[in-house]
Amino acid sequence: MVYWRYKEQFKPWTKNEKEIILKIISTWPDLFQNWQGATLYRAAKSSFKDNPAASLPKSNAIIIYDNFFTYQNRSAVLTHELAHIYILTLNPDRLDKILRISGWERSATNKPKWTGKKKPLKEDSPESPSEDLANHVEDFLHYPSALKNNVLKFLRYCKSY
Repeated sequence: MVYWRYKEQFKPWTKNEKEIILKIISTWPDLFQNWQGATLYRAAKSSFKDNPAASLPKSNAIIIYDNFFTYQNRSAVLTHELAHIYILTLNPDRLDKILRISGWERSATNKPKWTGKKKPLKEDSPESPSEDLANHVEDFLHYPSALKNNVLKFLRYCKSY
């Protein structure tokens, strides 16, 4: 697979696994259902401990691992990975506004930098803008009550989109 540097064992989908994925996708908002930007691959185990899925934004791909099927909220996991890819399709001005709202600013080299001025949504949010925004999209769609007052602006902005 292009851009995937980890040695993982890929495998075919079972009929039941395909049905689970299709059921998840059927419950998504129209924005994701009508967007055809990701290919799903199936693999046995991630190179990263307990990782249920991974996204490869450069190749518009998501890898689903065995333990994905043990998660209670599989839809949230899949939404999170799809968000990594979807974010790259946003208009740059819209993306910059979302980044500022969620606590990022452009550095002197024009790369996004975590300001530390806001409490991160999740522990891994300051790692990268992609991770932070995927966390926000996941929570917006699956755990809206988890979005605290400090991200209400983000919530309102997403609803207006």
